Amino acid sequence: MIKKILFLALFFTLSAAHTADTFYSYQVKKGDSISRYLDNLGFSFEDLKGLDGFSSNAKQLNNLSIGQRVEIAVSPSKKLRYVKKIESPNKIILVGSVLSKLSFRNLKKLTFTISRSLSFDGTNAGLSNSDIGEIVNALSWEIDFSSDLHKGDRFTIIKDNENIHAISFTGRKKINLFLFEDKNFRPGFFDSRGKSLEQSFLRAPLRYDRISSGFQLKRYHPILKTYLPHRAVDYAAKTGTKVYSVADGVIKKRQSMGPLGKAVIIQHGNNYETVYAHLSRYNKYAKKGQRVKRGDVIGYVGSTGRSTGPHLHYEIRYKGKRKNPLTHKLPEERKIDPKKLKDFKERVRVLLSL
Repeated sequence: MIKKILFLALFFTLSAAHTADTFYSYQVKKGDSISRYLDNLGFSFEDLKGLDGFSSNAKQLNNLSIGQRVEIAVSPSKKLRYVKKIESPNKIILVGSVLSKLSFRNLKKLTFTISRSLSFDGTNAGLSNSDIGEIVNALSWEIDFSSDLHKGDRFTIIKDNENIHAISFTGRKKINLFLFEDKNFRPGFFDSRGKSLEQSFLRAPLRYDRISSGFQLKRYHPILKTYLPHRAVDYAAKTGTKVYSVADGVIKKRQSMGPLGKAVIIQHGNNYETVYAHLSRYNKYAKKGQRVKRGDVIGYVGSTGRSTGPHLHYEIRYKGKRKNPLTHKLPEERKIDPKKLKDFKERVRVLLSL
């Protein structure tokens, strides 16, 4: 019963999940200015003056060249978080900070145990729907909220009026996460070593001979003799070739699926699913509900289902929509700037002492 309740709570919670900040990106054109971008968002150049780095970087920030990119971040409470100009991958001019300095006067520490669901118990402890969505997003690479959450599991959350700064989960595993900025100045959660739970993806799930069919909105089907969308990539390979999970995740399905033949579907975090079809057989350890790591063997190439020869049918689904595996920008593991690791570890020390 509790699993059913947890799943329903998760379904309603996910709609509230969001990135901590909203990002606006502009490519500089003739006549553009920082003031114009700010005005579009309801801010003025005066709003920059209270941000970190204004006195040293404002002049460089306002000196725009055509083709450069400018990014502006706005907090959930509609406050200007930062403005940055990207001159090159190795030179970024920043005014403001992704993370405001910790104000211990405003920090709150909330601890609760699961009796019914994260949504129910978290709300009773004083968390908002957006807070709960943030927790789900942060932990979803390690926790399957439909099966891994149990009565008695404990959460400790440290937050201020805007941000969750630390998440501690104690259940069948223990996870501590801390808010910090990555090397691209974007906020994210990292463990005490400065490692992100978000995983980078393998570009291909096997060693293949060739791509026999690409991602197409209209492809002539060799068996059905008609034109149909093919929202996947087919990798031709010998029968029995190992097929790997492209990232950490949980196996949601491992079964025969009609035209797809023997197939495996893996959930990666909240937003991604990958599909591996026409398999000849499964890895006996790759079962439904099993957590897998990037590079784990989940099955072997075959020609089951509606197929004209041995190959792997591979799909990437982002927020339920199938994307081209060859061109879709895949998640990359977030990394903290090595120069800021000392600051991060000091933040971790302070937060753990609360």
